[in-house]
Amino acid sequence: MLSESHIDVRYPDCDPMGIVHHAVYPIWYEIARMDFFSAVGYPYEAMNKEGINPPMVNLNLQYAAPVRYPGHVTVRTACTLCQGKKLELRYAVYQDGSPRPVATATSFHIWTGPDMKSLDMSQKPEIYQKLLSAVEQPGVLILAGGRSTRMGRDKAAVSVQGKTMLQRAVDFWHGMLPHAPIYIAAGQPEHLPQLPEGTKAVYDQLPDRGPMGGLQAAFRETGCELLWVSAVDMPLLGQDAVSLLEKKRCHCEDACIFTRGGRPEPLLGLYRSTCLPRIDQLLAQGENRMSSLLSSMRTTTVPLPNQDWVRNVNTPDELNQLLTEL
Repeated sequence: MLSESHIDVRYPDCDPMGIVHHAVYPIWYEIARMDFFSAVGYPYEAMNKEGINPPMVNLNLQYAAPVRYPGHVTVRTACTLCQGKKLELRYAVYQDGSPRPVATATSFHIWTGPDMKSLDMSQKPEIYQKLLSAVEQPGVLILAGGRSTRMGRDKAAVSVQGKTMLQRAVDFWHGMLPHAPIYIAAGQPEHLPQLPEGTKAVYDQLPDRGPMGGLQAAFRETGCELLWVSAVDMPLLGQDAVSLLEKKRCHCEDACIFTRGGRPEPLLGLYRSTCLPRIDQLLAQGENRMSSLLSSMRTTTVPLPNQDWVRNVNTPDELNQLLTEL
C-alpha cells in the first residue's frame, strides 16, 4: 500500500536562497508517517489512547535535488517490513509533479507499550493484521514465454544438473522469498511445459510481444504492486544478485535493474505496477523493446558486479559450455 501526503513548501523552511533546509525533510516524513498510519486504520490518536508508540531508531536520508520555495511536494510512503516488534517505512518526495524523487528515506521503528518497553504487536491481532495488510508484498515473475528458436527446443524444459531450468528458477525464488507468489509468464498456453508445484501461469494478452507482454499480463492478472522479474534461462542467478537489488528497493520508483557497461539488463530486476500505463502505451504503439520502457520511466540502476548473474543460455553451444563449468 502506498499512501500520499501533500505538503506546501513554507518560506520559513528555506535558507536565504529559497532552498528547503535539509532538517525540514524529517518533519515531512513524520507528517507522511501520520498519514500512513491513518490510511492503515491505526492513527496516532488511537495509539496514544493505548499508550503504544513506534519510536524511530534509525533514519537513512538521501537527497537528489533541491526543493525550492514556492512549491508543493508529495511524499509517498510504503511499509517494507512488519515483524512483531519491528517496522520499516520508505519515503519518496516529489516536487510539483516531478517524474523522479528529489529525496528518499527509510525509517526503522520498534514498538513500545505503556511501560515504554518493547512490544510485540502480533499480540494485538486486530491491529497487527491491519499493519500486515499494508506491507509491500512482492511477487515473482519468471519469464518463460519465448520461442527458444536458437536453442531448438523449449529452454524452460532444458535440464541442468537434473532439473529443468524452469524448476531451477522456481526453486531459487522459493528459497529467496518463501511466502511470495510465483507466476510464470508463458506467452501462450501451448508454450508452457509442465507447471511446477506452487506456481501459476499468466498468458500474454497480446501474442509475441516479448518480456514486456509478460509484464503487462502479470500486472493485470495478479494484482501485485511489486514484482521480482527474472528470465527462465539464468541458471547462475544467486542470492547476492537479489540482495544487492533489494538494498535499492526504497529507491525503486518504477523499476530497479542492473546495467552492464551502461546498458540495461532488463530481465532481472524489480518492477512496480506504476509501469503498467507506460507498458500499455508502448505496446499499443507496436514497441516491444524493454530498453524503450526503461528509458521512459523512473528507473533505478545498479552497476552489475558479476556478469554470471545475468548469463543467459540461448544456444546448444552455450548450454554445453555451462554444463562443463558446473
